[in-house]
Amino acid sequence: MLGTLHDGREIAIKRFFITGKTQTQEVYNEIHIISKAQHKKLVRFLGCCFTNISCFLICEFLANRSLDLILFVKLLSYSIEGPESLLVGYMAPEYLVQGQLIIEKAYVYSFRVLVLEIVSGMKNSTFKQADTDFDSLLHKVWKHYRSNELADVVDPCLRDHELPAKEVSNVLQIGLLCTQASVALRPSMAEVFLMLTANKESDIPIPNQPPFLNATTLEQASSIRSNSANSFVSNTLRVCLDKGKNGGI
Repeated sequence: MLGTLHDGREIAIKRFFITGKTQTQEVYNEIHIISKAQHKKLVRFLGCCFTNISCFLICEFLANRSLDLILFVKLLSYSIEGPESLLVGYMAPEYLVQGQLIIEKAYVYSFRVLVLEIVSGMKNSTFKQADTDFDSLLHKVWKHYRSNELADVVDPCLRDHELPAKEVSNVLQIGLLCTQASVALRPSMAEVFLMLTANKESDIPIPNQPPFLNATTLEQASSIRSNSANSFVSNTLRVCLDKGKNGGI
């Protein structure tokens, strides 16, 4: 979600649903990490709000800035259009549609975006102008996987280096495994590491079809989450930020 402080600063708001002690500890760990991270290339952590079932993390918002500006301008020099707000293409589907988030498996989903982008040399989300659906990189890779033509997705720059086709296909297949709609079916990062470093002839599990969300679904889901949270955020955000300035967060 996006918001604006009383002083006019734009902010990005990330909502977590907390359903147990484990998730509560994960949220506290993330708050601890991002509150300590200070770098000119990282957005600043401003504060947080808690309810019985939710946590809202508030960071500064940088309009039209995202990871693909690094991947596709400095490295690949591709033309860039304005990226989607809050990196929609990098977010796990359960968070986009339901607002629910299991942090470890959400990171796995985001990792697959980097894997597919690096291997293919293409941006994650390319929206069609003719209708409300978008043909994402994930959709493209899945179609080539089903037709046993994953080699056609590989960045031509990588093909020039004559990389082993089996290894490249395995990496793309691992990327697809990280996008499973069911959180339980996604591998952990430890399992991803083992698959990436295993013998090239090792069998990679067969992925199920990933979830393909259209633009209308994303817009409706975003609207529902925003409406349900806006009243709470507007009433408590200033208080939490003020506490943060005074050392209360």
